[in-house]
Amino acid sequence: MRALMIALVVLAAAPAVASERFPAEGDAWHYEGRTPVAGGVARFLRLEATPAPRSGWTVTMTCGTVRVVDGREVVTYRGTGPGGRSRWGSMGGTSTAPGHDTTGWLIEQTGDGLLDQAVQAQDSVCASGRGDLSAGD
Repeated sequence: MRALMIALVVLAAAPAVASERFPAEGDAWHYEGRTPVAGGVARFLRLEATPAPRSGWTVTMTCGTVRVVDGREVVTYRGTGPGGRSRWGSMGGTSTAPGHDTTGWLIEQTGDGLLDQAVQAQDSVCASGRGDLSAGD
């Protein structure tokens, strides 16, 4: 009986723990990840999030390629859209840009929740890969 009570308390607390993870609603944040392609070139995905007026975030999604040697970027996509956190702790959202289909992104947040996080982009325009979350400073 005691084990059952402890399990119920842990399950009831799980969504609250997930919502306390950085970033919380009201936090601005930044994500940048890269996926190596070939010849010193990598694809990148950058997410810049600001708190939305009602809940979640307004996210600008920027994708392209970067020359690793000198950091020169070529932007192939820049769109905006809503983002939010699921009750299980994952973050995700959609983005739209003129001339492109709506696309999406998902960050599961594993480990410490900040460094070396996997992002899954919905299409081939933006890179799926690994990167870091920060407060943008």
